Amino acid sequence: MKDIDLPSWQSYGVSVNAQEMDNGERRFRMPGSDGSTYIRTEASESSGWQSSHYHTHLQELYFVTTGWIVMATLRDGKVELQRLVPGQTFLTQPGVAHNCYMGPYTVTHTVKFGPQGQADWIPAPELDELLSGIPQPD
Repeated sequence: MKDIDLPSWQSYGVSVNAQEMDNGERRFRMPGSDGSTYIRTEASESSGWQSSHYHTHLQELYFVTTGWIVMATLRDGKVELQRLVPGQTFLTQPGVAHNCYMGPYTVTHTVKFGPQGQADWIPAPELDELLSGIPQPD
């Protein structure tokens, strides 16, 4: 086995980037040229809700490794909540608005995948508004 140095990754269609979000979350991304992406997210002490959105083509598979998350989806005008702990997964569906609340110091791994070249992210402010009226999970 030989290591592939970081500058060579792009020749294989993979790049890397990392950001610290306004809420303190750190996101480490590995997007591929086919529209798929791997994301490691590390929550801060008080990360909270992310931004509600949906995808027309892509799906996201969330995997919790430490801490906990609450996944929210909007179906037929109603919010559905599901709490996940280490070892549990959640798969989004195209066209379904969703959001993730990350508990303190939680670590998740997310894989975005779908039809090649169909990367999409559409805001879902109606779900954000509905979530603002729900007590913060704990």
